[in-house]
Amino acid sequence: LHQVFEPSFDLKRCFNDGFIAQKLHYMHNNCNTGKWKLAEHFLDYPHSSAKWYEEGVHGVYPVVDYRDIQYRGDAEV
Repeated sequence: LHQVFEPSFDLKRCFNDGFIAQKLHYMHNNCNTGKWKLAEHFLDYPHSSAKWYEEGVHGVYPVVDYRDIQYRGDAEV
């Protein structure tokens, strides 16, 4: 059995748009940095939601915009 990721649980509650924007920026730019270099530009990586947030265009998968999801502070994690 091949394991791609190490088991971990690093939960971060996203309470505001600034924190979410920071995490999206990290995720969207992760594909074109480091040793993997999966795309020349972050908008070119087809499996990312970056194109949706930058241009309003879905990539390979439809994106549910976090701004369309109502936060429930009483929800269990």
